[in-house]
Amino acid sequence: MINNILKRVFGSKKYLRPGLGNKQAIALIQEKIKLREPYAFTRFGDGEIHVLLGNGSDDFNRKVCRFWGYSYPDQLEDFYRDAREIVWRAFLGTDLHGFMDPDCPIVEMKYMPDIWSLSFDYLDLQGINPEDLLIADHMLSRSREMGSFDGMRALLDGESVHIISPHVEKLQALDWEALIGQRPSFTLHPMEMNFRNRDQFINEFKNIKEHVVLMGVGLQKDYGIILRNKYGKVALDMGATIDAWSGIISRPWFKGGGLQAYLVSEKLSSDEIV
Repeated sequence: MINNILKRVFGSKKYLRPGLGNKQAIALIQEKIKLREPYAFTRFGDGEIHVLLGNGSDDFNRKVCRFWGYSYPDQLEDFYRDAREIVWRAFLGTDLHGFMDPDCPIVEMKYMPDIWSLSFDYLDLQGINPEDLLIADHMLSRSREMGSFDGMRALLDGESVHIISPHVEKLQALDWEALIGQRPSFTLHPMEMNFRNRDQFINEFKNIKEHVVLMGVGLQKDYGIILRNKYGKVALDMGATIDAWSGIISRPWFKGGGLQAYLVSEKLSSDEIV
């Protein structure tokens, strides 16, 4: 039973963990694509956990304030207020949650539940029954079954796709016909986009024609919920997988010989990988 799998005790606390395997989660997403039903998969990693709990380190706080256009430390509380509203909206609205599997085979790190998960106690305080949540691995989007080009080709099975990313120029240079059997359409997510200047950008979602939308947009987690609820899309939070597709080695596992190196196209030259 999924509900039983969700219960794993770390010390005296219970924390969320995946109850669906990758194959189960992918089959569920494929079903929604084929039925053309709205659906959202949203990932919650260490950054999102820090935002929800308000417990980022000084380094984290400086980084996110600089990246998202807030003055540190004067506007740190503003950042947490704005970011938490967005991440929590996504948490409440998504169909499939992504949380790190403590036994995930494609990462090398020490799993710490208070960094990579949410406790049952926290969710109880929010009025949420943890066992009502459907949870897949946070790394589903980087798995070979979904994140590799062959995996994405199989997932889509001919369904057209749209990608929202800050790396559109690099993505457009790829031979998508060879990689997934079709050429996606794209929306550029400007690097200067933040939580306070995004309304017009979100309004442009109405122009997306494709049923499946892939996103790699950082903490803008509620884009998927908007795409699902307002426009009936299957919205998949791909995270840094889209970095790897672009040839951007933003995670150590993307490097040649790394556990997730299969996410980087073999057709990219060394000059195209950064």
